[in-house]
Amino acid sequence: MRVARLKSLFEEVLKTLPKPYTEDVVEDVFVAIENDPRWKKEYEDLRYNLHKNVVNPWGGFWIAHLTGRIAGEQVSASRTTLIEAYTKLAKGPKPTAKKVKEPEALKAMSEYFFANKEALPPAVRENRSLILELIKAGIGVPDAFAKSLEKPALAR
Repeated sequence: MRVARLKSLFEEVLKTLPKPYTEDVVEDVFVAIENDPRWKKEYEDLRYNLHKNVVNPWGGFWIAHLTGRIAGEQVSASRTTLIEAYTKLAKGPKPTAKKVKEPEALKAMSEYFFANKEALPPAVRENRSLILELIKAGIGVPDAFAKSLEKPALAR
């Protein structure tokens, strides 16, 4: 459940930022979190339970995914203490990924897992909620399984 909350926190903060987003949208989100006591408390709770090395990179990933932007250059963060560095995000092509409802996502995840169980690493089982969120966000099932084993490098 915390993985779903992680995504929704970044989604909630993004909705409050002025559009169009700048290429510094990752830093903008972390600045907004740092300046809002409620968001900061939620962030600190997520960071405590999931750890900074999970929350910040996946936060950057969700920001990029939700804004439909692509990774650019890595730069040092100067306006927030929550992250040390982040990736500037350039405008990308319009997102074409179609969101999937939870029952369909659960079914697709289960079918893929059982069809590929022998080839998947054991660690993938620990990422069930993340895989589900990725599928619901419109990321293909095989890509969601693969992405769940990676550590995004959009914020650290």
